[in-house]
Amino acid sequence: MGIGPVTACAAAAATWGSMAMAGDDDSINLRLRGSIEKQDEPAAWRAGDSELGITVKARERVVLAATRAGGSDVHISDLSPDTVACVEYADGFKLWTRVDDLRHEFATPVSAGRGGGDGIEWEIGAYAGAPARSRGAAKRVIQALEFFDVDVAGKAAGGLAGWFEKRQLHDGEAGLYRVDLADEGRMVRQRGAVGSADKPLLLFLHGTASSTAGSFGKLWAEGGRVHNEALAALVDRYGRDVYAFEHRSLTESPIDNAYELAGRLPDGAELHLVSHSRGGLIGELLCLGERKGGIDVLDERTLDRLFSQADLSDLLGRSKVDKSWYAQQRETFVKLLRRLDEKAFKVRRFVRVACPARGTTLASARLDRWLSVLEHFGASAFVGDAIYFLLEVVKRRTDPRTLPGLEAMMPQSALVRLLNHPRLSVR
Repeated sequence: MGIGPVTACAAAAATWGSMAMAGDDDSINLRLRGSIEKQDEPAAWRAGDSELGITVKARERVVLAATRAGGSDVHISDLSPDTVACVEYADGFKLWTRVDDLRHEFATPVSAGRGGGDGIEWEIGAYAGAPARSRGAAKRVIQALEFFDVDVAGKAAGGLAGWFEKRQLHDGEAGLYRVDLADEGRMVRQRGAVGSADKPLLLFLHGTASSTAGSFGKLWAEGGRVHNEALAALVDRYGRDVYAFEHRSLTESPIDNAYELAGRLPDGAELHLVSHSRGGLIGELLCLGERKGGIDVLDERTLDRLFSQADLSDLLGRSKVDKSWYAQQRETFVKLLRRLDEKAFKVRRFVRVACPARGTTLASARLDRWLSVLEHFGASAFVGDAIYFLLEVVKRRTDPRTLPGLEAMMPQSALVRLLNHPRLSVR
């Protein structure tokens, strides 16, 4: 996401530099040039408590003037540092952030404030449309700023993430589904044995914080002539042997997902995989059944090093409190290799779209930025109460490394290092 720098003169930096070091616990005073917009009846998620016990109270919404001559000064005083702000850009993108981050990245100190806190008033203009530390990209125009008080009532990020991802899954259930391409992609949960080794299985693996419908739904929607002919060809080729794996992509790792999926597929199956984003990591793991050298291709010492709690803590910058989790992931990976050896799958086709096989820095960066992008390009995921997950992440500055499904996509994660190990190859 290209966001250009906010230009601040050296004189202002010298004058106010020491003031910018005010404690994060101090209240914040903002001065905006524009007008407070009177809001109609707030949307349901703004009105009060969600089913999770999270309360959101809408505060001011300020439409910024395009020039200093327009509008008037709007003073917003005594904002809590963890007040949630929505930065609305003129191009339609919305960035969700905390007020202290908003101040740090967008604002310029201008005067003594009217409220409490450190006594400084911070100005944000329409053309302060980028974090101050970004370089080399174009500025973006801020159209409006809206503020929200959010009370998360002690809810944990992991619990909310599980609730959020469940809402994305078909019928709220993870598992293997048959997809009827001849009936607009109708999905039916498969609880018993599926398919056989006699015919290839077409298997869809969806992306992060998504679902089969979210990642692939348009493939089997009604389209033009070429689209419909391609869909008909798939129906002729695979018939009823089309499946999708609905899986938890935030609270479970791709290793966990692959282990579960491998247990559901028939022995000796010929697999034709179609993946999007993180789903490609599951596909990569399924391919390891055809690795060269058998189960000992990664010796005990190598596995110990890849899944070392101490090494990963240093590489990922997280505290050393996850020893049992890393050990569990190592154990599950070894069990996965054994299961793949027993199953003897043959992966003959693999269409991999936007797979973070070498990791992605997007998963390593601030989660509020990532969710803002998701909301922009896949807003259906945040309909209704699902917006509470985004608000909780923003308020708490949730670390993506606390969610196994996101940690796995980081460039220095055990999984990424494993898949790119020089001794690991498949036939």
